[in-house]
Formats: sequence, structure tokens, C-alpha cells
Amino acid sequence: MSESPRYRPDDLRRLATELLSRAGLARERASALGRLLLWYDAIGAHDFGIVGLGDWLTRLDHGDFDPKQQGRVGPEHASTAVLEASGGLPPLLLARAAEIAGQKARDTGVGIVRVIGLPPSAGPAAAIAADLAIGPFLGLVLGPGSAQSAAIPAPEGVPLIFDSILGDAGGEIEVTDGPTTGDEPMRMIVDRVAPWLLLSGAQEVVVVALAVAAFESLGSFHRRVAEALEGRTAPAGWIFPEAWERHRSEAQQRGIALAESVIGPLRERSAKAGVGFPSPVA
Repeated sequence: MSESPRYRPDDLRRLATELLSRAGLARERASALGRLLLWYDAIGAHDFGIVGLGDWLTRLDHGDFDPKQQGRVGPEHASTAVLEASGGLPPLLLARAAEIAGQKARDTGVGIVRVIGLPPSAGPAAAIAADLAIGPFLGLVLGPGSAQSAAIPAPEGVPLIFDSILGDAGGEIEVTDGPTTGDEPMRMIVDRVAPWLLLSGAQEVVVVALAVAAFESLGSFHRRVAEALEGRTAPAGWIFPEAWERHRSEAQQRGIALAESVIGPLRERSAKAGVGFPSPVA
């Protein structure tokens, strides 16, 4: 059985940018959505990666989202804000919420943004939390419902990631059952912030950025994270920095595999839009 063709991540990002731009997104936002999708390919969570591009394009065609809507900031204070979705694309709305939370955390040590009115979306939010953790902040995305994503800055430069949806998905993500005592710091953080969700509906999300420097030096924090990870295997839903780097390196060197069932519709859409479809990696 022949292996699926592989494509360079940069080529797929350019393809996503062109197709999403023609679907009504501003070019910068189209590129941002393509980057978010490819982030999941870079950690090995391919079910949530670029294979979802066709679905987002179809939903834009059907008018499920307003491609120009970036959300409206409602009540706002020094450390908190409300972002009203107003029909925008969920991944980009969460990314904007994270930007606001990160700015507030830089100013006050903590930023909490409640996103309301999100359309139904069952995807993970690990990419949003991970961007915050490169801040370096402790990043949390709580909701919709019981979904939880979190990212902790780590010495390797890429964060330690947890996502409950990725844990439920299993599949190609390299996680195994293992010691869970390392979960305790994250559970404490989530348990302290989770009560915010009691104020929210099923499709509402709370995005939190907590500045590490507000309670501990970054060097000391990194040492504690390294000690917590030493010798452990990743429980379901966790992505350790070493695994992330391995997947990212493979994607860059070998490309991202796409099944023919994904390539065909994207190639057809590209032809109709007058967009060149990338060549597979030789």
C-alpha cells in the first residue's frame, strides 16, 4: 500500500492563505487560521490539522461565519474583559481573546477574557494556550463546556501542553498511560480558575494568561517544570516538549501526509479559485 503524498508546511500555509482569502478573510487573518491548523500537524494531532481546511471553507461558503467579524470587546477592566463573538470564526476569536489576555497579563500579572456567543465548535484550543505560554505566561482556555486546554512554559523553549479534547481523540498523538502525580500543579490552576465557567453558557469560553514573573522567577519556574517532567511518560492529552519538537522536525523534513480524500476536494477548489496547488515533497 503506497504512502499518502506529503506536502511542505509552508506550501500548505500559503494554500490555506490563498483559499481563505478568496472566501472573504483578510489576508493576515487567513494566514493566521492556516497557521493554527498546521500547529496541530506539528504536534502530531493530524485530525485537527490542515485536513480541516476544507470544512472551514465549506462553512464559510454556507454563511456559518462572518469572515470580516473580529468580535467586539464589551465590558473591560484592568485584568478582565468580555469579547462578544458576533458570528466570527471561533479559532480567530480565541486568538484575539488570547492577545487581549496576554496584554493584560503584561500590565497587571493576570488577564482573563470571557468569550461569549461562540458558534458551536468541538475542536481543541491547545494552539491558543501554547501561544500564550511562549509569552511566557501560564495559558488556559476553559470551555466550551468541560473542555480544557493549558500550556506551561518549559526550559526547552516550547511549552508543556494539555488538552482534554486531544486526550479524548487519542489516535496519532504519542501519549501513553503513566504517572499522574505531575498533573497536580495544572489541576490546582484549573480548579482555581474553573469557577469562572459557572458564569458562562455551554458555548462560552474563558481565556486566561497568568504571568509567571508575578509569582516566581522564570528560571526557578523552569527548573520546577523540568523536575516534574523528568523520567515521566505523557498521560493522555499531554504533549511534552520533546514529543512536540520531534513531530515538528518530522513535519519540516518529511512534509505533512494528506490522504487523497483530502487532496481531491482541495485541488478542485484551488482550480476553481485560480490558485496553484502545491507539489508533493519529492
